[in-house]
Amino acid sequence: MLVSACSQSQQVVVLKNRLPTTDALYHADPVTPGRLAYAPDRETFAPVLTEPFTYPTQRQAEHAWHRANFSRVDVGEQETRPSGIRLFGCKPGALDSLSGRITRYRGPVVHCAVDFGLAPEQPFRRETVNFYHHGGAWRLLTVDPPRAPVGWLNREKSERDAWRFLPWRERYE
Repeated sequence: MLVSACSQSQQVVVLKNRLPTTDALYHADPVTPGRLAYAPDRETFAPVLTEPFTYPTQRQAEHAWHRANFSRVDVGEQETRPSGIRLFGCKPGALDSLSGRITRYRGPVVHCAVDFGLAPEQPFRRETVNFYHHGGAWRLLTVDPPRAPVGWLNREKSERDAWRFLPWRERYE
């Protein structure tokens, strides 16, 4: 088993172009339903934007993903990483991993629904990722929000009032 583990081929991910050291900071136009938003150089933002704000474009999100994953990841771990990402929807603020709430910041900080698994052999999944603009470039911060239902959700039902349809009764008794 030890000898067979050493014989596995290792792949090295080589980026075609060097990552830019800085990214332009684009402000999205007012949101129009059914239309993509474009940066001044006609590069697209995510298809779903909730309000006019500063967002990363599709290419800037890809660069941020490569900056976060391939700068300090060893060769064996690069094989398990998806080959790319695609923005689905973005909203201002950052998703807090501990509480699962959105926190608004003054600077360009957004959370986006990101599609992973664009390579044919990888499973497709959509996760929430925080993007922030720091040091002249967009950075990516993965989050792991709580997925358990709220403890008090649907635990006990309110009692039904048989006479609730009468108009002179109080609404909540």
